Amino acid sequence: NELLPETRSEASVPFSISNLVLGVLDVQSTQPGAFSGAETIVMLQTLASQIASAIQTMELVESSHVNFDELERLYRASRLIAGAKSEVEIFKISGQTLKEAPYPIVLFQQKDNRLEINFSADSTGDALSMDRLPLSIDTGIEELNDYLNQGPVITSLHKYDTPQVFKEIMTMLELDSAAFLPIRKLDALSAIILLGARKRMLSAASIQPYTNFTDFITISLEKVDAVNLIEKHLHEVESLAIINELIASTSDIQTFFKSLLEKIHQIMGKYSMIVALYDEKNNTISIPFSFENEQISSIESFPVGEGLTSILMQTHQPLMIVEDTERKAAALGAKLSGKPARSWMGAPMMVQNNPIGALIIQDMDREHAFNEADLSLFTSITSQVAGVINNARLLDESQRRAIQLETAAEIARDISGSLNLDELLIKAVNFICERFAFYHASIFLLDLPREFAVIREATGEAGAQMKRAGHKIGIGSKSIVGFVTSRGESLVVNDTSKDATHFANP
Repeated sequence: NELLPETRSEASVPFSISNLVLGVLDVQSTQPGAFSGAETIVMLQTLASQIASAIQTMELVESSHVNFDELERLYRASRLIAGAKSEVEIFKISGQTLKEAPYPIVLFQQKDNRLEINFSADSTGDALSMDRLPLSIDTGIEELNDYLNQGPVITSLHKYDTPQVFKEIMTMLELDSAAFLPIRKLDALSAIILLGARKRMLSAASIQPYTNFTDFITISLEKVDAVNLIEKHLHEVESLAIINELIASTSDIQTFFKSLLEKIHQIMGKYSMIVALYDEKNNTISIPFSFENEQISSIESFPVGEGLTSILMQTHQPLMIVEDTERKAAALGAKLSGKPARSWMGAPMMVQNNPIGALIIQDMDREHAFNEADLSLFTSITSQVAGVINNARLLDESQRRAIQLETAAEIARDISGSLNLDELLIKAVNFICERFAFYHASIFLLDLPREFAVIREATGEAGAQMKRAGHKIGIGSKSIVGFVTSRGESLVVNDTSKDATHFANP
């Protein structure tokens, strides 16, 4: 780099969340070999992990702010739309509400394979660009319906699959990116809202308030009495937004589950509730939170099987059974354990089209406790919960990784600064147990004939007894230590009760 001519050594360290690289920490020195020490690299990795954690936290805070903006706009719009008596009035109120949007915005209505402009505005200051749009545009509605079949789409002029009519509209308005939000009536495309941006790319978070707003318009077009459901939905979103902000600052997932239970009881009724989490790697399900018979409990991981929860993981679809639950569950291929609920409703928690768990509520005593409106609302709640749990998982993982790197850095510093081997080994095993919440750690060293691995340091009273007894394990013996010392390979046993290699130490 001609701007940095004195560089003689350089180190680049990635910082990431899970396996997603967010960026790079690049450090340069005027001295050759400035990064040859392992402790320097560990220090840089620790800093990079902290940067990643900070970015994740800021994204969570930004998400919370977006939710509050969404609530304000949607609540005001829902109050106005609630009094609408016709489709014309609904779109008129929608146009008035959209004037506040900080984007170039157009509301198109679909009529006989044509898009007709109902409303357009540009609060960004370039209102003249709106004059370039014709009042009516011929188009193939089937193509647009297929393109928007899965919901709102964010696109740019450079994406090959963007319909030509949308590219022409974006060119007229000189937009670099745009979001197209469909409004449906009885599953048919009725209208489209365009949100535009210049010199930047829109994000899913930035358009979320308007995505929900189009949902309100769709419901209002179908039936006026759905306003009650909208207000109920708003109350739920407001509650989850507050909880989302709380968890962003506390990372206490159990507190979130308890708050969620309280909101479910307020919004839908006092039902039993289960939060199930799915581990794709091990194909297992765990129940970190279950409320039944006025008791809160949890269940350890178990393999995905033939229950209704497993069906949610496999189908990725919400499910409601409100009568004859045992027979209908059996017809779906599900086996129920324990007393079956009289009414059962569950929805998978999806993140990027992948299930991370499920939310389930049950009425143990009454049939027909839920209806289709409840299922729709519950599915919306579950999608909110999925985001909170996923963010909590990412935060927990980044914090855990930061602790691991910090511990490794501390041990590395002790290695470089201590000449007393006994002191070093004691610190190492204690660090590992304390920081990672393991109940025992030990270090074995090979004897000179290389026949046995002899315990040199270990934690706790068990460790003290083994050191006094000169505990040793034969190299190549039927044990985990024996395997590792003979093969020179790491070995992990995640269930010692089912593994023949593990030698039980009394």
